[in-house]
Amino acid sequence: QQVPVNKDAAVCESFAVFQEAVRSVRNIRAEQQVPVNKKISALFMIDDEEQKQRILSEEKALQFLCKIDELTIVERQAAQELSSEEHIEAVVTDGFLIYIPLAGLVDAEQEISRLTRQATKIEKDLATLESRLGSASFVEKAPKQVVDETTAKRDDLAQQLSMVKGRLSVLVEGSNVSV
Repeated sequence: QQVPVNKDAAVCESFAVFQEAVRSVRNIRAEQQVPVNKKISALFMIDDEEQKQRILSEEKALQFLCKIDELTIVERQAAQELSSEEHIEAVVTDGFLIYIPLAGLVDAEQEISRLTRQATKIEKDLATLESRLGSASFVEKAPKQVVDETTAKRDDLAQQLSMVKGRLSVLVEGSNVSV
């Protein structure tokens, strides 16, 4: 018996969302250098009720593939109240977000050291771009596209620095380590 084509498309779409959820959690684990054997908590915010049911039906597989010990589904209102400095957010699809709590995710002392080094590097790079953009000869002589790209890089670095410092302050407050 043949399966209707639209049914196949729905199954493929559902599996693609599942894959993206796994990829998102694994990317966060890699970026945060979470040890491979460490289990984590995750909060999923899924607007679409049908998609939520499909994800819940595969909860055990998600927990296994992502090394999640506690998977919680939260409503949009609760998700909006989560602090970006205390959680890492990943967008799976429009209406499907994953939040990973930072608390207990990594060794606080090591993470503070890593974030401090990262902030220092970003500050140095930011100072270089600020200096370049502050130079009248650069702004006047460089092509507009180069100036725009440099400005965009500076803005991106400033945003990164803000995020790093925010996470750093949360970690410092939550531990007895000083910077």
